[in-house]
Amino acid sequence: MNDTLKQLYNRFYTPLPMTEAEQKIEDCHKQAHRAVGKDREKIGAADHG
Repeated sequence: MNDTLKQLYNRFYTPLPMTEAEQKIEDCHKQAHRAVGKDREKIGAADHG
């Protein structure tokens, strides 16, 4: 059932267009998320190195 719902959702969901401000916020959020991920990788490498 869950799989069927996911397939329907993926088939028919259309995200609403973002305003310019919302798009900028989303872009900044993604950049911050990537930066935190890189920092975590560095910390993990230092722990194992």
